[in-house]
Amino acid sequence: MEESYRAMLEGGERLGRAASLTEVMLQLARLMKKVLGCRLVLCYELPGDCRQFLPVGWSGLAPRSVPIFLQHPLLLKDLPLLEEMVRRRRRLLVSGQLQPGFLPPELGEIIPRCTLLAIPLQVRGEVVGLALALRDIPFDHEEGALLGWTGSHAALALASLSAGERVPAGSRAVIESGKTDRLELYSRSQSMFVNTVSSLVKAIEAKSRWTRGHSERVMRTCVIIAAAMGLGEAEVERVRLGGLLHDIGKIGVEGVLDNPGLLHAEEGPPLKLHPEMGVAILSPISELKPVLPGILHHHERFDGTGYPAGLRGDQIPLDARIIAVADAFDAIVSERPYKSGSGHADALVELKICAGSQFDPEVVRSLSGFVTREGREAPAPDP
Repeated sequence: MEESYRAMLEGGERLGRAASLTEVMLQLARLMKKVLGCRLVLCYELPGDCRQFLPVGWSGLAPRSVPIFLQHPLLLKDLPLLEEMVRRRRRLLVSGQLQPGFLPPELGEIIPRCTLLAIPLQVRGEVVGLALALRDIPFDHEEGALLGWTGSHAALALASLSAGERVPAGSRAVIESGKTDRLELYSRSQSMFVNTVSSLVKAIEAKSRWTRGHSERVMRTCVIIAAAMGLGEAEVERVRLGGLLHDIGKIGVEGVLDNPGLLHAEEGPPLKLHPEMGVAILSPISELKPVLPGILHHHERFDGTGYPAGLRGDQIPLDARIIAVADAFDAIVSERPYKSGSGHADALVELKICAGSQFDPEVVRSLSGFVTREGREAPAPDP
């Protein structure tokens, strides 16, 4: 699973660097096949002046089948399901025998029965392309969402082509119409990236009732602390993303947190590696490099007895000191297999007791001051 999520994140970055429509579609097909083990992925563009999807990218085809694919557009008049997908701009899932017209007869004989997931690619609200993912076993909800997010990255790459000087020859319709404002496109790109990562974190945490929603609560508490400390907008955003991603390295230690008791001796070391595993997963993503120190060091202790580097005091990055307090606060107020949750007031008392040894006293004061000053509670799990 760790490899699938890493491939997802790295593939999104490669899509953003694609220099032509064909390259976007080929990268998309390879990524979808790799992440979810699809038997075949076929990608098409939809010119605005015609009623057919034109084949562009593929992954999983034998070399002799590529010319067959490239000569077989999908005609909307023959495929009402696809026509409805374009109209509603929503994913389409088909199980069992495929409707004639989805695949050339030669390919249909190779894959007589399968599950097909169709992902519309949209630019500025218009469908400009399509990705068809086929495999022998059904897609579950989480996998369908992952493919949808991958398609969103591809659509954003197409939008970036229309916004810059690299408009590919042969691109038509919406991709050629108008110029997307660069600042707006950058904002959309960042927002989509954060939403994708957030969804991946949710998928990881949903596998355990004890961690469900933990990272989002830590993220919100990090924002509260950073704002209370007077950090600038860019710093707050960096801490926010670090809080969201701080536990992504636990992909590699699934199941440990579901144990009904305290950790056994052999479980502690793997769990302690999760900050380094998280950095290893995220380091190929250039947008996340400023966030990595906070993720790597969020289990350091203010007195120097933490891990992985044994940093102390101001040697610990401020982002990590903030995440440490937000993480501990949520752990204290949340129920776990081995303990019940505490109230907010009790959690703040415990944080204050550990200020100066485990936590940065200034960070603890900032969270406590917010709660006292605003008369509001920090984020907590639903009862």
